[in-house]
Amino acid sequence: MNVAPGPKGVTPMTFDEGWAAIEKNGIRRLHRIVEKGLKVSYGSKEFMRLYSVVYTMCTQKAPQNWSGKLYFAHRKSLEQYLSDTVKPAVMKHQGDLAMFLRELHERWENHKVILKWMVKIFAYVDRFYVPRLAIDDLHTVGMKAFQKMVFEDTKEQAARAMVAMVARDRNNASSNVADQRLMRNVAEMFMVMG
Repeated sequence: MNVAPGPKGVTPMTFDEGWAAIEKNGIRRLHRIVEKGLKVSYGSKEFMRLYSVVYTMCTQKAPQNWSGKLYFAHRKSLEQYLSDTVKPAVMKHQGDLAMFLRELHERWENHKVILKWMVKIFAYVDRFYVPRLAIDDLHTVGMKAFQKMVFEDTKEQAARAMVAMVARDRNNASSNVADQRLMRNVAEMFMVMG
């Protein structure tokens, strides 16, 4: 008699087993690539392997259906990276407003890349679990995480840095294109974060 959920002869994937594969081959790899400033690229086989793990974990019969646990693990993973890596990297430049703003901008851009790929990896959760429970989609969860873990603690200093850069540009009567682009991108972050 087949008492295990799923097809006969197929052992269900445990949460720890699946999450370890996702974390090692997806999330940590993604963080390493972004931290080095490289372009993120997954081969089709690599990506399908990650997607398949998520799919398998979400389509197993209860009690081995890990959709909800994956949803919250996704959020926790983002929040941990933001608090352990991103926020300290930004805050170490508090004394230099220009460097602070550059680091904040770089980390914002990196966050958007990481979030884009994590949403792709966890697409099955987003497509089926999220609508069924009428909860925030994974992209929104990631944006809220950045807002809570980084933006709320840096927005006042970022605003002061932008005002100082505008004043400096006006006083010098010369326009630095890189600084203008930086300010435009940080202003976009303010608009997205609210």
